[in-house]
Amino acid sequence: MKIWPILVTLAFSALLLFVNLGGGALLDYDEATYGLVVKETLKSGQIATLKHSVSGNWFEKPPLYFWLAMASQKIFKTPEFGLRFPSALLGFLAIVLTMLIVYHLTQNKFTSAVAGIVLATTPVFIEAARQVRLDAPVTAAILFSFFCFIKGLKNPRWLMGVCVGAAVGFMFKSAIGFLIFPIILIWSLFHRDFKWLKSAYFWVGLALAAGILAPWHIYESIKFGYGFWNEYLLHHIFRRFSQTIIGGSPPGEYLKFFILLASPWIVVFVAGFIKNFAYFKRKDELAKNFLGAACSALFIFLIFEVSRTKLLYYLIPIFPFVAISISILFDDIFRKLLKSAQKQALVGFFVILALASLNTIYAVAHQHTQLRINQLVANEEKEIGLILAQDKTGIKTYIFGYPYHETIRYYNNEKSFEEIKIDQALKEPFFVIISRSFLNSSEFPPELAKRLEGIFVGKTVALLRFE
Repeated sequence: MKIWPILVTLAFSALLLFVNLGGGALLDYDEATYGLVVKETLKSGQIATLKHSVSGNWFEKPPLYFWLAMASQKIFKTPEFGLRFPSALLGFLAIVLTMLIVYHLTQNKFTSAVAGIVLATTPVFIEAARQVRLDAPVTAAILFSFFCFIKGLKNPRWLMGVCVGAAVGFMFKSAIGFLIFPIILIWSLFHRDFKWLKSAYFWVGLALAAGILAPWHIYESIKFGYGFWNEYLLHHIFRRFSQTIIGGSPPGEYLKFFILLASPWIVVFVAGFIKNFAYFKRKDELAKNFLGAACSALFIFLIFEVSRTKLLYYLIPIFPFVAISISILFDDIFRKLLKSAQKQALVGFFVILALASLNTIYAVAHQHTQLRINQLVANEEKEIGLILAQDKTGIKTYIFGYPYHETIRYYNNEKSFEEIKIDQALKEPFFVIISRSFLNSSEFPPELAKRLEGIFVGKTVALLRFE
């Protein structure tokens, strides 16, 4: 089998991930928040402890992505590109690892290219990897661990990489990196193979993982004690799982999300799983591989479905295993077809691929309604932030009933602003940021209207000056 399908997949993936990567403003909240953390930490000169301009010491996430972004910003002049580059690069690595996993399982280059192109044309995966988010990086770490695991079943030395990858994943996004352990247990159950637990290499890898995790955690514990663990572990791990901290999605939100930003492959995955339910009765290696990957995807979904804090990007680790399942299913069906039927199957696959590619390009260009609105808001907030950054008068800036602050804060050089109160008496000149919808619906008294100047009035947000 020629290598060109793999090369085409890698080239197309790179185009989707890197073209115009720095083109839009940083989004509220994660992108702009993480950008602020990088900026403030660099300014402090103490990169071990992450900083935020409002909260001071910032313990929401482990530091690895932020360290990579700090280095990236020194290489790339465009701040948006520099902040997003590590995520996009690790998203590309996730596609490569998905292909390597499938090649190891099937020894078929075309099937591995199918897995790669399925993941590359899953819109939500590419969109997440093009943002300053931790989801694509932790997914790459999980896939690295899984690749080491399946290689280690034949060559035990590879088992050292399982826990190392988990530790790296933890340093990206805390406990999410440890999802690899239930995944390999699911895989082992279907294959009835637990000999890896007896391998010294696996336990050596565990010791190496402790060496990766311990230094930063010990340093922060010594420096901040209980305050560090209360914020880092109790609030941002346990409480997110047990309470609705942010992002409580209503019933059906995940379904809408899958239809818009994971089609058509999620439909192919569900249909293939239902239609081939007989795989549970089969004992051959291919059926075990399909079920191991498919049930891993379902397990990850259930974990985040049970969690009280629901954010749609949490589901990103699902999609490589969806891609692995689809490619294995395709390989199984394709091998059994006659040559004439194989041509028809290829035509059908490329039709679905074309639809998936269009949906992905549509998402990357932010043409889906919600993505378009999110980017429009961020771009207008950037405009306001830059205006405020250039202001030399020193007058105060207030927010009135507008919930998004971080993008403005990032671009206005972190000048402070506060929420204005309805009954607050203000006689000195000031800036006020309000939503455009509120501005349109409000009728200001004539005396007040005379003293309000529209400095920037966008489609979603406005900056007014009160004289």
